[in-house]
Amino acid sequence: MGILRARIWVLLDDCPPKYKNLFTRYFDPHDLVFVSFPGSGNAATSKAQIECLLEQNDAPYVYLAEDDYFYLPKQFEQMLRFLNAEPEAHFISPYDHPDYYSLGLHDHPVRSIVCDKKYWRQSSTTCFTFSTTRAILRKTAPMFYTLSQRNYDNSIWMSLNKYPLLKPSILFRTLFGPGHLWKSVIKAWLFGWRQICFGTRWKLWTPVPTIATHMEKSGLAPGVDWPPILKEAIAHVNDPLNRKG
Repeated sequence: MGILRARIWVLLDDCPPKYKNLFTRYFDPHDLVFVSFPGSGNAATSKAQIECLLEQNDAPYVYLAEDDYFYLPKQFEQMLRFLNAEPEAHFISPYDHPDYYSLGLHDHPVRSIVCDKKYWRQSSTTCFTFSTTRAILRKTAPMFYTLSQRNYDNSIWMSLNKYPLLKPSILFRTLFGPGHLWKSVIKAWLFGWRQICFGTRWKLWTPVPTIATHMEKSGLAPGVDWPPILKEAIAHVNDPLNRKG
């Protein structure tokens, strides 16, 4: 996390003790709050994550993190600087998703901003790893809570930024193009019609090049030579003192 200091809520859902040890190895134990679940699943832990962040008074900025991301070093603080500098940066994801370059949903001109020598593009959807302010999270929490009703994360983002739901040409490509996104569009309207019709249009931004990647082979962020970076990171985890021979 570079120069940043943070209070971290660690939600362990039926995890072995070594998971807790992994956090205490890399973070100050005084900054950690462990919350255990008996195998409750993603929907329950996602809701609990939001509740923890809304109840805290440590900081006005919050970050929700899934457990299968890899972060490039010394870049995390760029998200906070952009969030603080840009009034229309309502939500920020660290992940330049490969879907942005392959699905019709994202095939449209996008607005971009340069901040701290990093390009940020306005995006339509992302996953459940993102940064925002506590105030905005409080206003949008009801939409995120629909995950417990089997809503999709990309459907939630469609509802929040209303894209492509109010753009007929893009909506057609989304409904009938690759990726089976017609289900996501239906769920966006089913769970979010009030937000779409009457709510604020919230803006989501993602970095180019990426700050982090999803740890899935088919979902690696483009523009980065990941194999040597991941190999070096694994070596450091296995030998944190970087001993030779």
